[in-house]
Amino acid sequence: MVVDEGYKGGSDGNQWMTMTMVLDEAKICNNLALAISMLGVSEAFALGQSLGVSASILTKIFNSSSARCWSSDSYNPVPGVMEGVPSSRNYDGGFASKLMMHIVSYQNMAACTAAPITAGSPIHLSE
Repeated sequence: MVVDEGYKGGSDGNQWMTMTMVLDEAKICNNLALAISMLGVSEAFALGQSLGVSASILTKIFNSSSARCWSSDSYNPVPGVMEGVPSSRNYDGGFASKLMMHIVSYQNMAACTAAPITAGSPIHLSE
């Protein structure tokens, strides 16, 4: 994303800082949603395969139903299902587990909600 104007049309530094903070917080929230989606899709593939359903059949079912998402149709985490993604290259250049743990940390999740989040507390979404 390229931003060439100040936030809300202003030009002073405070408004630029506000826009930067909004973009950073939005990125944290986006990365959190992706991490959760990728974890869910990966776990669903692991479960399906353990029950004897092939990854290619699971992919067809996921991508033609409510499970379809970027993690299943554009960045499939199972080796041999899709070309040109990290799973087809032994996960080289893929999403690092260490980064995912950072993204889903309570500190970063707190940036996405107005309510304080602590270990063991329910997460409440707010606008």
